[in-house]
Amino acid sequence: MISYILTYFIWFLVWILLTWPPTPKNLITGLVAAYLVSLFKMDIFRSPENKSRPGAEKNKGPASYIKKIPWFLYYVVVLLYECVKANIDVAFRVMHPDVPVRPGTVKVRTGLKSDAGLTFLANSVTLTSGAATVDVNREKGCLYVHLLYIKDGLDASAVNIPAINKFEKILENIFE
Repeated sequence: MISYILTYFIWFLVWILLTWPPTPKNLITGLVAAYLVSLFKMDIFRSPENKSRPGAEKNKGPASYIKKIPWFLYYVVVLLYECVKANIDVAFRVMHPDVPVRPGTVKVRTGLKSDAGLTFLANSVTLTSGAATVDVNREKGCLYVHLLYIKDGLDASAVNIPAINKFEKILENIFE
């Protein structure tokens, strides 16, 4: 129940921020939209273990969600920083006369297990580091990532990308 209420208020807050300034029409529409979205997405804050056990969520109190807020804010700051850094790198590669590009797809292992954590990681990788997530294999715990530049001698079967490591550590504290 706490998961549902938290999800509802988060989606309502997102709605208000997206439709600023709030008007009565927007608030009523937001109440309905947040209800419908949270009805289908109320398990987004649950870990995989808690999804399989219906009573497990009762053991977690609101304090566990409040502890995640600083981590989420830190994630947003790191994401913005990495986006700016990646855009500068991609602009450099595109405008460079020699076009220093050696594209390829690599396999990146991850310890994240939750759907939300994997989705956030895949989208974060796609937004940053001159890469695009091609596939997510939850069973094997890996992402297949297409990179703009693969260094010489790089083992494509198990790559260690610094930006992914940063995001993974943060997202573990939020979603796992």
